[in-house]
Amino acid sequence: MLVGVLATACARSAPVAPVGAATPVAGESPPQTSAAVLPQVQSARHSLGPLALGLTESEVLQVLGQPEQLTPEVEEAATGNLVLGWKYPKLGLTLTMARVASTQPLTLLRFTATAPCRFATNRGIRIGSSRAALDAAYAADYARDAAANDSAGGTDQQHAVVDSIYGGVVFAFEHHLVAEIFLGAAAE
Repeated sequence: MLVGVLATACARSAPVAPVGAATPVAGESPPQTSAAVLPQVQSARHSLGPLALGLTESEVLQVLGQPEQLTPEVEEAATGNLVLGWKYPKLGLTLTMARVASTQPLTLLRFTATAPCRFATNRGIRIGSSRAALDAAYAADYARDAAANDSAGGTDQQHAVVDSIYGGVVFAFEHHLVAEIFLGAAAE
């Protein structure tokens, strides 16, 4: 639906506590195993419930358990990373895990949330939040770059880009309500 990347959603009725040291702290760099896997992007300051970019495989498993479905590991042409999808249909989640080489650990590269997700961003926005609530929480951070440029500066009737499509959050709307939340680099 958003930009041809894997979609994620969560069906938890209450947020799960963030995973200890893996959750980025304001002003700190995101946890990384390789710069090629997780480029320095502004999305390190964003999270959705317990999920944040750069979480390790074991941290994701600790929070969500084993994925119900896996996509095959393939080399992503844009980055050269080895990527695979972890799908949690009952939770409504699909994550993209990545590594530079098959001998390295997997880290959370990008993910998207859709209904019935109950996780909220660190600013309180979740699936079903109104456009007005999103604007109140994020308007100062809407993208102003050429890649997300339109007359509203990174927003339109169907999408709002926070920070940048190269690393940030993209919200998609249906009937003026948040229907999808994507975290990560939506463009390379």
